[in-house]
Amino acid sequence: MLTLSTFENSINPTILERGRTYFKGKAVTSLEEDTPGAWSATVEGSEDYEVEVVLSGENILSLNCDCPYDGGPVCKHKVAVLFALRAQKGKPASASKKPATLDFEAILLKTELEELRTFIRFQNQQDYTFGDKFMLYFAEKDPRIDLREKYTKLVRKIIKSNSKRGYMDYDATHEFSDEIETVIQAAETAILRNKYHEALTIGQVLCDEVFPVMRECDDSAGHVGDVVSASIDILSSCAEAELSADLQLQLSKYLEKALADSTWFDYGNYGYGLLEVGEKLALNSDPSPYISLLETLLKKTLSSFSDYRKTYFIKAQISFYEKIGREKDAQATIMGNLYIAEIREMQVEKAIEAKDFVKAKQLVKAGIQIAESKSDSSGLSKWEKILLKIAQAENDINTVRHYAKKFALGYRIDLDYYQIWKATYPPAEWAKVIEMHIQLLAKEEYLKPRNPGWGSSANAMYERLSPIFIQEKDWAGLMKIVPENASQHILEQVHPYLAKTHPNEMLALYLSAFEKMGEQAYTRPEYEKLSSRMLKVKKDIAIGRTAIDELAQRLIQKNPRRPAMKEELKKILKA
Repeated sequence: MLTLSTFENSINPTILERGRTYFKGKAVTSLEEDTPGAWSATVEGSEDYEVEVVLSGENILSLNCDCPYDGGPVCKHKVAVLFALRAQKGKPASASKKPATLDFEAILLKTELEELRTFIRFQNQQDYTFGDKFMLYFAEKDPRIDLREKYTKLVRKIIKSNSKRGYMDYDATHEFSDEIETVIQAAETAILRNKYHEALTIGQVLCDEVFPVMRECDDSAGHVGDVVSASIDILSSCAEAELSADLQLQLSKYLEKALADSTWFDYGNYGYGLLEVGEKLALNSDPSPYISLLETLLKKTLSSFSDYRKTYFIKAQISFYEKIGREKDAQATIMGNLYIAEIREMQVEKAIEAKDFVKAKQLVKAGIQIAESKSDSSGLSKWEKILLKIAQAENDINTVRHYAKKFALGYRIDLDYYQIWKATYPPAEWAKVIEMHIQLLAKEEYLKPRNPGWGSSANAMYERLSPIFIQEKDWAGLMKIVPENASQHILEQVHPYLAKTHPNEMLALYLSAFEKMGEQAYTRPEYEKLSSRMLKVKKDIAIGRTAIDELAQRLIQKNPRRPAMKEELKKILKA
């Protein structure tokens, strides 16, 4: 259980540090105890989020935040409030019986200016990145400082220190992500302080410098990819903020330049993440650059790249036009791209929702023609399933029967469609329908020419008909199609249905199969398998207990030089 004094030990280090940054940046506001033990607070960031905590002494009973974070049970907002609660309640970070020592803040307040300067100079000599971090933190002291140059230099130093001959191996990626976290925290702090120019600079530098590293390193653990995602999150937070016109233009230009490199779309969802940043920015500013960006990206996909990428861009166009109220443009884009199945399907779903089934069927039938022209069997199947859905909505029984039967009885039986098919008939009529179908399938299998390498016709008949008999609970019919020399696999399949209803027939099949299994077994695992299966049959088919024991005795006598077999089979005689 999380406690106020030890919660750091149970939280992801990255999230912990981000929460600490929020707390130190005084982002936690209106911390109040609403009822004894129940606390609420607001955490200010790109948006305001509400956090609720329930305590019992030191124990944290519940912890909730209304932010959309889904990367784990604890977000940075919760962590910030936990630090604030600890400070509010005056609890130490860890339990100790020793006299309390001065904390960081207390020692800092007791330190003279010259002592601080001496320490900073010393630290600059010891840590090759400290000077850069110091200069960047106080960059506003000197307007001549080029933030992009300084952050680029810092990030490249961190990359270089964790690379060997230009390559970052698996172990180094973890160290790299730990070191670069200070840069990410600097961006988050800048956002909290409304210093969006700095935050944008950091986000862009991280994207430019780290994305190429991710493409070349051993990022099996995903540490470098997480840094790229965090970099995009920084840009996203800025896009949602109230940026000046200059910064809006800067971010728009950056996205245009970055996405001109198609490799952003070749690794994970990073390119699509940057495109989402562009949409957020466009919704808060001039939409024209984003629309132009989408058109540029679409032109590139006309002659190359995957259908998925092209479809994504078109769907993004449609969605954006709808969000900004340009319905005519959205509809024109849809109508111009109905040859794409996903776009057509969107229109079909809208027609179904509006109960315009005539329009829905027209769209589907045209989709079927396109799929047939491309010999796209999976696409054809998808459209036919939509026709079934429409037929169900219209209560068109004949069409439901046609498609439900088709999908129920494919290569393997589909039980969901089988039940839809069956539900279209009254019970008495269904019995005749399914009996006729069984006879047709049996005749088809009987007349089918067979290659000797394909297996026996009896096995084929069983595979084709057994699912139907099981669905209909026709145990006599199922028993008739079990092959005389049924494998252990088939016997295990039918055992739950036939062991009680047809014990004599099943026992005879089992005894034959066990004798053959005993003759072919040569290892301890094979003896154990034989023994366990014989024990199960002895337990489930009461009339077979004596016959199973006799078979075990016979196998023991026939194999006197197999002590392991003897040992396993004796377990049957003792049961």
